Amino acid sequence: QWSTPEIASYPWFEPFGIHLSFITDGLSLFFFFLITGFGVLVNLYAQWYMNSEDTSLKRFYSSMTFFIFFMLGTVFSVNLMVLFLFWELTGFASFLLIGYGYQSKKVVDSAKMAFLVTSLTGLALFAGIILLSQIYGTFEWTTIVQNKSLFLENRQLAQIIIFLFVIGIFGKSAQFPFHFWLPNAMVAPTPVIAYLHSASMV
Repeated sequence: QWSTPEIASYPWFEPFGIHLSFITDGLSLFFFFLITGFGVLVNLYAQWYMNSEDTSLKRFYSSMTFFIFFMLGTVFSVNLMVLFLFWELTGFASFLLIGYGYQSKKVVDSAKMAFLVTSLTGLALFAGIILLSQIYGTFEWTTIVQNKSLFLENRQLAQIIIFLFVIGIFGKSAQFPFHFWLPNAMVAPTPVIAYLHSASMV
């Protein structure tokens, strides 16, 4: 049932408290259908839109597949460090897709800008995750949400964590004041714009 979360966890970097923990619940399954549903539709559209004689099509579809996989990893992750890893990998896949037509300097510059902004703001998210783990002694989100009072007791640190999370989220989703990279990213092929930079994905 969607209302009953199921968690699968596998040891990874145990000394650092990092486990490959993934959850299936109503929210993660909703995003699963959203990500894969639009992904399939956009890839079908790309069959007609992209030039069939383009020798780089394998690179295009591989990058699109990577992006979809990394997005799914992000929404299913329970361990915040694993979530952050997938979060940054979506930025890398986005860089490859925006820079698909790398023969153009404008395309390369736009891809670099998007990658730098999302990666640097991602460091704020990383710092927030580290500080959150200092409060709770774990990176496991399911454990963290079970003791909300502990977060409120550390009010000053909690405010810093929220601020760092907001920077990371605003940077990735191109919200003000980090919105400037998105118009430049429109140099990507139309299927990329339709999927990566659509309102549904953001």
